Amino acid sequence: PITLIQNATSSLWLDLLQCAVGKQWRKLTEPALKAMPVIYDALKDKTKARVIVIVHSQGTIIMATVLDLLYQITKREKQAKDEMLSASAAAIPYAPPEFIYPNEEPLNLSDFEPLTEQELGKLEVYSFATCANAMNWFRPPSKQAPPIPWIEHFGNEQDLVARLGMIAPNLERHPIFIDGPRYLHKGAWGHLLNEHYLYPIEQQQRKGRKPGGQGNSAPFELLPISGPIAEQVGAMPRLYTYLNGGRR
Repeated sequence: PITLIQNATSSLWLDLLQCAVGKQWRKLTEPALKAMPVIYDALKDKTKARVIVIVHSQGTIIMATVLDLLYQITKREKQAKDEMLSASAAAIPYAPPEFIYPNEEPLNLSDFEPLTEQELGKLEVYSFATCANAMNWFRPPSKQAPPIPWIEHFGNEQDLVARLGMIAPNLERHPIFIDGPRYLHKGAWGHLLNEHYLYPIEQQQRKGRKPGGQGNSAPFELLPISGPIAEQVGAMPRLYTYLNGGRR
């Protein structure tokens, strides 16, 4: 099943202002207010093995804020074990997941039962034209374990929006911190998700009706990456394993 989270337009100038507020100050804007409970409920759902979120453009700014909120209510593995061993720890009742739409009430994180690292580990984020200032892991990768959550970024080299974030020039001089492998489509123009990102992937990776990709990252190229994550990134982005209904 696919859940669409609409980011309604409020006019060009208000949309740009919303982007600036979310990008620079990580403020909780209306789209993040709507997105966080939906993603949280999916992560708490014991019937779901993984929760995949695909975001584009302003959606990457929104998702960066949502990740911050999810991290605030996620217990570190040691903390969760300590609480389980503590017989004196009283159970705190929480309201069960429910759809309330539209819900304009302020978001109070104390209303949400804490997530465990295992639950957050079900999350995979695939980000196109990432323009957020920061999109970070909750738990960095180690030689023994992958990062939590898994995050991949895709950007066209001449996409102005992507150049405000994931492929900004002189990253070291700006407060831009993007975790996860970054894939660049060299020489490519355009910002639209379908026309300039998904269609080129389909043209390069489609194998008739066979699930999965071609085993490479075309039309994107993996940008240099170091540390434990370098050993966990294969020749093909994890996103491509889902093409044509593929499974991982």
